[in-house]
Amino acid sequence: PPVGPGATSAVGAIPGKRETAEGPPDWRGLLDLLEAHTATSFDDLWRTWVVRDTDLPLLQSRAAARSRYDAVLQRAGDWQLPRPVRDALRAWRFDDATALLAKASTILERRQAIATAAAASGLTVPDTLRTAFANPDGFVDATLEAAAELAAIDRYDIAAASRLATPDLLRTVGLWNSTPDADLAESRTLFATGDLAGSAQAAGIAAAAWTGAEELGRGRAVSFVFLGLAILGALGLLVALWRGRRRRRHVLPVAKPAIAGTAGTAGTGPYGTLAATPDSPQPPTAEDPGSMGAEPD
Repeated sequence: PPVGPGATSAVGAIPGKRETAEGPPDWRGLLDLLEAHTATSFDDLWRTWVVRDTDLPLLQSRAAARSRYDAVLQRAGDWQLPRPVRDALRAWRFDDATALLAKASTILERRQAIATAAAASGLTVPDTLRTAFANPDGFVDATLEAAAELAAIDRYDIAAASRLATPDLLRTVGLWNSTPDADLAESRTLFATGDLAGSAQAAGIAAAAWTGAEELGRGRAVSFVFLGLAILGALGLLVALWRGRRRRRHVLPVAKPAIAGTAGTAGTGPYGTLAATPDSPQPPTAEDPGSMGAEPD
């Protein structure tokens, strides 16, 4: 390793922190240290007195990689490049450093795209991409985070575009018992906290409520019609039954004529007893043969 214990290189070193490596510096590490701490270029001196002819291409690759690093570092601003980038430069692994710097540039481009899209959508960008950018994993987490943030913004924009400012009656019925505006506000809050999955889910719920309001309202309207018809039919049946019972209660019983009983007794009938009167004709008896027919000769 080109940098020994206690020695540092200002190649993107974190201010206030010392990044060290085991072993004494060789001619490459010494060049880095001298240029870092004196702000003077020793490239010509090294080309003339130190570097062998076979190592001259390394100085060219070093110059290109460090120039690329300075450009990416300037674009990063207050974002800290991960240590693997600096380690590759210190070890003069310029191919690795260039590949990492290309990934860093891609993340920074997406950072700008995220900032622009979030500002247009009224969203607050979380700090999670910045944290992932500094992870020493070769920008794997940062790549995934950037893609997730852009997808969450897209889901939010779809929901916001489907918002119904003044829904008609049918859509109002469809939106009954749903709160898409609150869901969209929750999506904004979750995005600002870095909960991208929750933000996308809340936005999806809001979008589904607005886009499906008409169809759902039509289905509910049909259901209400059938329910109303069923209620009216049941009420009509109850009224008919009630009227029928009232008519039966007001009908008076009809008296039936009494059936005559035997002599000396009163006839009985289902509605009372009728007593015999003196003027009423009496049934014929055995002591009154004449009453049974013509007089005998």
